[in-house]
Amino acid sequence: MGHSQARETLLLKKVSRTLYLSFSILPEQVKRRLSAGYLVCRAMDSVADNSFLSSCDKLEILRLFHKLIFTEPDQLCLKLKSCAGSLKDAWEQKLLSEFDLVARSAAGFAENEREALLTLIRGVAMGMETDLSFFGSGGEIKALPREKDLILYCRRIGGVPGLYWHSVYNDYLSGKIGDKEIKKAAYNIGEALQLTNIVKDIKEDLLRGRCYFPEAQLNERGLAASDLLREEKYPAFRPVLSSWILRAVDLLDSCEQFVLALDKNHFALRAAVIWPVYWAMDTLHEAAISNPLCKKVKIGKKKIYSTFFKTPSLLLSNSVFQRGYRFRREALITALSEGL
Repeated sequence: MGHSQARETLLLKKVSRTLYLSFSILPEQVKRRLSAGYLVCRAMDSVADNSFLSSCDKLEILRLFHKLIFTEPDQLCLKLKSCAGSLKDAWEQKLLSEFDLVARSAAGFAENEREALLTLIRGVAMGMETDLSFFGSGGEIKALPREKDLILYCRRIGGVPGLYWHSVYNDYLSGKIGDKEIKKAAYNIGEALQLTNIVKDIKEDLLRGRCYFPEAQLNERGLAASDLLREEKYPAFRPVLSSWILRAVDLLDSCEQFVLALDKNHFALRAAVIWPVYWAMDTLHEAAISNPLCKKVKIGKKKIYSTFFKTPSLLLSNSVFQRGYRFRREALITALSEGL
């Protein structure tokens, strides 16, 4: 591994531990493209979340990603470096100040790989631009108006990356998983993972003035977005939360189709799908049995290591993988039912 590649890998490890674990086992060709795609999206997210930038400045920089990453990467890198110091997280600062590592990696992409990355950037940027246009720079808590607004947001921020993931896998497998149903399954998984992030980060988002749970649904329960800052409002909010957890589960059901489309000898490709799906299910279960208005929902290291321990049997047997997923699904549905 070259020095630049090692530094890029360290960035990935520090800004997303779980994705680093999933990507680290992948074949180099796949890891290179997925890592670059994720780090580009994470850099865009760091810009969108920078409280020291105006909404107009954020929108301008987001549009530069698609425009400049393959044409004038130095200009993009300078722009990112100029706003890195205002970020609170040291590794997000490092990602923006050393974005040239990601740009250099992307510069080595083949033409079809570049087009896939540009499609990813366009889709994610649209989601972030919608977010910024609606929520602005924070302040008074606002909720997305309708259910369709949250669905569209998750499709852009999560579903489009799911399509990128599928594209990278399909290229590596010489088109063997090009069927539109498999592509749709990847899209569903990506949307579900983004919805899981929203469930996990409710408290954090509220403190930034963002409520992704639709105002129309909250009003039906006699709630305003600002009420979600009060822990005692959780019983009234729980049916709203449960409806979105159930949607995430329905979307994650596509994982069986996606995993079964991958030959058993592609151990790493299968594991990199199974791990985030299992961890998402564990996270949703934790949200179902706790009060996410109190604190951020997190799964413990024990859950993560347990998944690692069981990986060999999950990879070698489709039925073991399916039983593991369906066990999590049943436990989650039961937890939701008991709380209603």
